[in-house]
Amino acid sequence: MSVTVAISTFRASSCGWLLDLLQSLDRQTVDFRTMIVVNSDRRYFEELETVVHDKYLANRRVDVLFNPVDKGIAYARNIALRASGTPYVAYTDDDVIVHPCWLQELVNTLEFNEEVGAATGPVLGMWEPGAEKYANWFPKEMYWVIGCTPWNFKSVRKVRNGFASNLAVKREVALALGGFDESFGYNQRNAMAGEEPELGMKLIRSGWQTVWNPRAVVHHRISPSRMHARRLVTRAFVEGKTKARLTRVYGNSNLDVEREHLQIVFKKFIGNSSLKAKASLWTLTTAVFFGYLTYRLENSLNRHAVGDFPS
Repeated sequence: MSVTVAISTFRASSCGWLLDLLQSLDRQTVDFRTMIVVNSDRRYFEELETVVHDKYLANRRVDVLFNPVDKGIAYARNIALRASGTPYVAYTDDDVIVHPCWLQELVNTLEFNEEVGAATGPVLGMWEPGAEKYANWFPKEMYWVIGCTPWNFKSVRKVRNGFASNLAVKREVALALGGFDESFGYNQRNAMAGEEPELGMKLIRSGWQTVWNPRAVVHHRISPSRMHARRLVTRAFVEGKTKARLTRVYGNSNLDVEREHLQIVFKKFIGNSSLKAKASLWTLTTAVFFGYLTYRLENSLNRHAVGDFPS
């Protein structure tokens, strides 16, 4: 057995979706173990441990771990990275359904050559009842704000990073780089995201590649609540702050992906005839911009404040 599937879950309301994910994993074509990290909700942990072991333990290896303190999604993912013990760790989320060939394709990609440190693929939207109406007009260039990949490359290629709902890593490589940076992972005390691009940048800086495989597909549930305007704008604002911090840590050259995508967004805005799509492109891009400026301003004020104290 070479791979562990790592899943983080936070809310008991996600239990049904998580069981659907486990059923989709039953169709995988490679041997694997599953590790579920339950964050801060002991009652949910005990319920899930009972349900999972009653329904699934006879057929495959499933470990349910309890994380007593919610320090964010990156912290939970690092728990699985340290505890897994297999050469590869494949990450996905509790609101995802995976393709039957998903795990095999990720493993094949990691084994493609010695320079590959991580593998990823498409995160496609699966519109839940009540959210289907948005699929007709919501711009694909903004799919990142709902947890889906805004691009769908048709061939195997190098990328800077993938989304952790569809990401596999060589465990020893990720551990050597410190895993996911927990100061980026979103949590209640830290309105910051971006642990995936941060890990991708560390891999590149250390000589490793992240490779996109279009056949390693997962489907991400899009519920009506995810499409609320305030939630979308908040997510875009947080993304702007994240990009500003990544720029400060890694330099402007590491955000070429975002600059290229911004050009695509502008072209889409000009050419799109849908007023709803235009409004979404404008509003969410503006929110990213203000998030970026907010972080730059806060960082500048903090530096000046520290400088005011005598050494």
